Amino acid sequence: MSNYAPDPKKSNLYDQLVTKSVQSVTAEDITILTNPVKLSSINQDQLIMMKIINDAIMRDGMPMPGTSKVVNTGFISDTQTVVVFRPEVGEVWQLMAMSLDPNGSNAAHRGIGYIVDFSSLTDPNSPTNLSNANFVEIFDQTLSTSAESLTYDTPLYLDHNTYFALNVVTLDTSAGDTLALKIACIRVR
Repeated sequence: MSNYAPDPKKSNLYDQLVTKSVQSVTAEDITILTNPVKLSSINQDQLIMMKIINDAIMRDGMPMPGTSKVVNTGFISDTQTVVVFRPEVGEVWQLMAMSLDPNGSNAAHRGIGYIVDFSSLTDPNSPTNLSNANFVEIFDQTLSTSAESLTYDTPLYLDHNTYFALNVVTLDTSAGDTLALKIACIRVR
């Protein structure tokens, strides 16, 4: 077994990307190429080539072109905790902006945003049950009728283990009030 990738001319990975420039390779391209490869010594050369390709595309953890999106909880009509966004295995996303949007009466609408450590959950089948879980509060906001942008102190990253959750604490359900959280994020890995 070699410690280096084989001749690039013999690589199926390179054959599939030959018409693309580094800037035009998308996150979907990488997913399609890497998902069928098993982590085993037999695939060492292919794994080395994938690392080389990923390193070229990732631009040292910079945002990946064409991957930004806005995730919206939709209008939540009851007090509860919801998972806002949990990336797929192997993905890392950076939060860019957030806004909380109350809808309904002039009553107070309170929401608390958390980054949650999935591995600390008491019941992994219930990612909204945060009892005894490790989490970091990102915001605790009370609004009445106007949407508000939420600020935070540092770049925030999410992966499959650290996901974003919203706890709707106060809502006038009898008046039909709702609360929504929108987050803008971009994939960095």
